[in-house]
Amino acid sequence: MFSHHPLADALIRLSTLAESADLPHLIIGGNALAHYGLPRFTRDIDFLVPKNDGDRWNSLLTQQGYQCYHAVGAFMQFEFPGQAMAPVDLMLVDAETWQKLRASARQESIHGETLAWWPAPLHLIALKLHAWRSPHRANRQQDWNDLTGLLREFHFDLEDPEVSETILRYGGEVALLELQKIDPNSSS
Repeated sequence: MFSHHPLADALIRLSTLAESADLPHLIIGGNALAHYGLPRFTRDIDFLVPKNDGDRWNSLLTQQGYQCYHAVGAFMQFEFPGQAMAPVDLMLVDAETWQKLRASARQESIHGETLAWWPAPLHLIALKLHAWRSPHRANRQQDWNDLTGLLREFHFDLEDPEVSETILRYGGEVALLELQKIDPNSSS
C-alpha cells in the first residue's frame, strides 16, 4: 500500500483516513502538479476542502498527532512534532466553490496506490492564478512557472473562451497578456 517515499506515504495515509472519515478533499499544490506530469520539489501536502468541514479536518489531523500552528481566513497549516510527517496545509472554500471544483474533479491513484480526488487541470490553473495574485505570496515566480507548465502540458488554447475567461477572472488582464506574449503552447 505504501510507496516507500515519505511524502507520498503521508499523502496516501491522510487521503485514506479522510475518505474513511467521509471528509471530502482535493489534492492540490505540488502533489497535484506532480500527478499531472509536472514534478517539482514540495515538502508539504495541500488539500482543498469545504469550509464547513474545517473543524472535522482539524480533529482528524490532531488525532494523527498534527498541531495547527497557523489558521487565518481560508487557510489552516499543520505540522507534526519532530517533522516525522509532512506538513499539511488546508485551503478552505465555500460550498458553491467546492461543488464546482468537485463536480469536475478526477478520481485517480496516488503513485499507483490509493484512489484520490484531483482538481481538473483548468481549475488547478485557476488556483495557481489565485495564489500568484496574492500580495502575500512568497514565491510568485514558482506559481507562474507552474501555471505555464500546466498550460503547456494540457495544450490549453488561450483563444478558448473558457480558458481566457478563467485566466482573466483569477489572474486579471495582466496575466492573460503576459501568457499571450510567451505562447505557452509553443515547443520552445
